[in-house]
Amino acid sequence: MEKIFDAHSHILFSDGVDESFVKEHLVSGVTEGIVMACPFISEITCNHDERHYTCIRNNDGEDMVYCTKCNHFIRNGNLIYRKYNLDVITSIEKINAAYHTKFYPFVTSASSNRMLQDEFEFFSSQYKNCFFGIKIYTGLSFHTLNEIHFNAPIPLLIHTGGFENQKPKNMIDFLLNYEGPILLAHFARFDKETIEILKGKPNIYFDSSPAVEMFDRFYKNKHRELNFNSPDDLYYEALNLIGAKRLLWGSDYPYSNVSRELEIINRLHLTPSEKRDILYNNAIRFLYSSE
Repeated sequence: MEKIFDAHSHILFSDGVDESFVKEHLVSGVTEGIVMACPFISEITCNHDERHYTCIRNNDGEDMVYCTKCNHFIRNGNLIYRKYNLDVITSIEKINAAYHTKFYPFVTSASSNRMLQDEFEFFSSQYKNCFFGIKIYTGLSFHTLNEIHFNAPIPLLIHTGGFENQKPKNMIDFLLNYEGPILLAHFARFDKETIEILKGKPNIYFDSSPAVEMFDRFYKNKHRELNFNSPDDLYYEALNLIGAKRLLWGSDYPYSNVSRELEIINRLHLTPSEKRDILYNNAIRFLYSSE
């Protein structure tokens, strides 16, 4: 049976262990992967679709973000995700012990110099054996990554999205200067010009999460300039742009269905070597190339 590594998944918490996370993955034969806290946690994110919050910069140069409709701080200080990151580490330890899996916790941070440095120092010193990388969630920051000067010999998984500070083109300087392995999420939003610039850096990889959801939301109704006829087309386009050695399969669970995302890989016209690379080998190279 081939090994399957989910390069992009999140955990919800239920009595310390998320049984639905385990079931979704094990039923599909996924026994390894990168796991992070869900970024949309009600206590620290906005409950409305509009961008209606205000930003105040404190004495440390960090953004204090207040939602005027939810009436609470969306971000205030550097410890925004630490409680949830610790919960992920605890939950994954229990899951791995109970099910003989190899899920790797990544700690989530918003994109600011202070937050990234604080989380790196805290987890690398106190949780060295269960700290495998940082997920930079660019959705909860007013900074672009080009403003960030953080550099560490650890893997980074970086969210890419539709807002300006989430677009790969506004990360190029950071991506070119970072020395450790980088995984750009969500096909790097098919930013072709940026992908061409980054292709020459062997430490940069791209994940496919979540092809079905992305197609249904952004491309099926032609809301975006790129025109795809099926989720399969997203993979073929990525293979043309990136190649099979730099593409990692990811589900983006629970925002997409693990088995549906995996079905695409099984029906693509791939060589056995390409399939092994996308489903497993590339993830291991990404995860351990900084050692």
